[in-house]
Amino acid sequence: MKSTAQSKTNEAIKQLPQSVLRMRLPQLGQLPDGDLGLFLFADERPLSGMSGILDWRLCGRLSRMLQEETFAGRRQEKLLTLFSLFGKQRRLFLFGLGDVAHFHADVAADVGRAAWDTIRAAGCQRLVLLLPYSRTRAEVLFQFYEGLPKPPQGLPVSYI
Repeated sequence: MKSTAQSKTNEAIKQLPQSVLRMRLPQLGQLPDGDLGLFLFADERPLSGMSGILDWRLCGRLSRMLQEETFAGRRQEKLLTLFSLFGKQRRLFLFGLGDVAHFHADVAADVGRAAWDTIRAAGCQRLVLLLPYSRTRAEVLFQFYEGLPKPPQGLPVSYI
């Protein structure tokens, strides 16, 4: 029997448009080419969803960054780092969403605008955006997608 949290997550995922790729653990090696964008909450630990899977594939690098407070997920916080995954060198843009309890679509819009400015200024040519996940508030997935402004014109984005 599925947990209530899992059921709510599945319902939130169903609300997303078909253009959002639905990847699972074995498919992580098939990420589209491009830089990665990842939005993290300040108070969701351990990492879960696609961020948890990415952290696992990076041997806990994201978790170490969080523990050392190199990046903490505070609202409007941002960090650009490099990593190698499956033999491909990529850039990873990290953006903080603040505490999950205070998250709503307006936060996504505010943080999203700043994120698009950062991504454009860095000369990103293609972006794979890993959608945020919360174990305690499944609806944030849909709220984030609904609140996030459209990407800059000419920037191809894959949402996962």
